[in-house]
Amino acid sequence: MVTRRACTRVEAASRRVSAWSKSAAFSVGKPYRVSMLGAASAILLLVLMATVLARPAHAADETYLSAEALSVDISGRETFSTVALDPDYYYHAIVTGVVHIVEHSLFASDQLTSGDPLYLTDAVGNFTRREEDRVRFSARSRLITEDRVKHRYVFRLTGNGERLSISFPLAWAPPDVDRERLDALHVVLMRSGRLTFWERFSGEEVGTSLKSALGWVLLALVIVTPVILLILHEIRSARRRSVDGEAREKAHRQGQRIGRIREARKARELADEKGRKVQAARAEEERRMRERLAQQEKEIRERFTRLCHKYEKLEHYGDPKFLEDHARKYRQKLIADRDQIIKEYLELKADEPMIAMLEKEAPHIFGRAIWRIEALAWAEKLDVSEPPARKKKSPEEFRAIKTTFELHRARDKIESAKTKLESLRDMKEMLDQFEPMDPEDRERLERELKEQILSEREEQNENQGKILGSPNGR
Repeated sequence: MVTRRACTRVEAASRRVSAWSKSAAFSVGKPYRVSMLGAASAILLLVLMATVLARPAHAADETYLSAEALSVDISGRETFSTVALDPDYYYHAIVTGVVHIVEHSLFASDQLTSGDPLYLTDAVGNFTRREEDRVRFSARSRLITEDRVKHRYVFRLTGNGERLSISFPLAWAPPDVDRERLDALHVVLMRSGRLTFWERFSGEEVGTSLKSALGWVLLALVIVTPVILLILHEIRSARRRSVDGEAREKAHRQGQRIGRIREARKARELADEKGRKVQAARAEEERRMRERLAQQEKEIRERFTRLCHKYEKLEHYGDPKFLEDHARKYRQKLIADRDQIIKEYLELKADEPMIAMLEKEAPHIFGRAIWRIEALAWAEKLDVSEPPARKKKSPEEFRAIKTTFELHRARDKIESAKTKLESLRDMKEMLDQFEPMDPEDRERLERELKEQILSEREEQNENQGKILGSPNGR
């Protein structure tokens, strides 16, 4: 009755929360509001039920079994654990051992029968006859491992908060069996792990847990409901702020987009204007270039025409015989004007566009235009191959040359006499060094040396006169 009433209260509270969540108290996002409230209510109920069911009602200072070894009599009497099993955990019970029973008979000899927790021996002594429900546990159990060789069997037990009772009824023993000689089975209990949430619902202990949990659920609902309302209010406010923020952000982004569009349009207009200006400047530059080229072409054509008119009737300027004769006759003048002729030729060659036009349209005019440089070349050849003509001196030049000759001749005589005297003095000084000497020998040597000195000086003077030339010479 208490469980049913508690469930009714939980359902009514859940309906009230759902109805309140679906009301028109909120003004923003009705589908969003209903889904959020429903999800929050469902999550809250599940969390509360899981929390309460995960902690069954028991004394706070109560302790539970963790591990214990028991010896179970096979007579069928129950053997209890010293401490209750923890309802939050499951246990493993390891049952081992072999029992031997002697059957007495009035008409036959005694017969030995053996068995373990699940199997009995057959006629040849093999453990092949299995009997169900041999080992009985007060808690929910399940066989998970069996080993007939070692007679070892492992059962999985679910804790129920009570002391575990184990019994091993010897159902196959005959009535006249000697029960005082019965052996015992060994049972080892070990706590292995915590039960899951769904394992608690699959057992009988769920009923007791629900009975003790429903009250806690209702109390938790009463306590947590204001918190839920506050959370929902915050969700509504956050949703409003989010919508307002999204609207502002959207308006801001729209403004930024419009500003970027305007800036892009302005930049495009500026780029177009700049492009138009560049194109106009390029077109103006091309026009000016065409005008300059046309003007240059016109000037070149005018120079070409003037040059053609100048040398059109002067065919002899291209005749090599005329050039040679002209160079022979005016050789000195051509050589004297050599720098000016070369300068004029270089200036003519520097005008490359006109030279190209001449070579293409009137090559004979170009040969006539450079006749002076070719005549200069003939003049230089003639100047090297022929000696220059002897120039006749004037009377004034002859008199000046004669006077200069006489003056130099007189000076040469004076220098010759001076040299003779110095030579004779040197001769006497040399002979004095060889004293004493025979007077005759000294006289003879002086005479010979004096004749030689005087004769050599006269020959030198004559030769010098021949070299310098007479006034009639060149």
